[in-house]
Amino acid sequence: MAALEATRMGVAQVSGGQAQAAGYTSAAAMHEALAADAGAQVRALGALAAADAALGDALRSENWRTVASLRAGPAAGALGYDDALAAFSSSYKPFALGGGDDDGEAPRKKRP
Repeated sequence: MAALEATRMGVAQVSGGQAQAAGYTSAAAMHEALAADAGAQVRALGALAAADAALGDALRSENWRTVASLRAGPAAGALGYDDALAAFSSSYKPFALGGGDDDGEAPRKKRP
C-alpha cells in the first residue's frame, strides 16, 4: 500500500497520497482508474485544481511552467514536464475544465 501512496500517475502526476482530493476512496482505486483511462487523469487534475486556486488559475491560463512546478516541484522545467503538459493540453481541449455536456460528462472525441 505504501508504494501506491507514493506513486505519481498520469499527465497530472497525481500521487496516491492525493487520491481522496482527486475524488477516489483510496490510492489503489485511483491507481486502477488512472491506469485504465486518460480521461480519468484529466478529471483527477480538475478535482485537484478545484481545491487549489493557484493550480486552477495556472491551468485556466495555460501557464504550463507554473502547473509543472506546482505538480512536480522546481525541477519540473528541467525535466521537460512543462513542455509535455503543453503538448498534452492540445489533445484534451474538448475536456476543458468547466466544460462538458448537460449530463455533466466531458464530451468525448470520436476516434477514427
